[in-house]
Amino acid sequence: MFFLKVKNGLIKLQTCEKLSGLKPNKMVKICQKNVNYKEVENVIYGPAQVVCPDTCSSCGCYENPKTRVFIRTTRKGKKVYKKCTQVAVNPIKFCKEPDEID
Repeated sequence: MFFLKVKNGLIKLQTCEKLSGLKPNKMVKICQKNVNYKEVENVIYGPAQVVCPDTCSSCGCYENPKTRVFIRTTRKGKKVYKKCTQVAVNPIKFCKEPDEID
């Protein structure tokens, strides 16, 4: 399941199977424009391009500069995301291996 949108205060999730059954132009729009993550009951749902890479024919930042990547969780519990264009400016800072993180 991926995060689709918030409509009338309700969080809408969708399956990759349902996404693959949409008209091609609608599917491409969802894959390219929806880049946000959403936490629901302690579960983080990613966007279609991350959750459904085969359906969206995507491989992350290299395909869509609007993609947002998870960076860290603050001490107050807030999730921090950055756009790929921001990460690309200083990839060494954001792309360390887990055992290299300070």
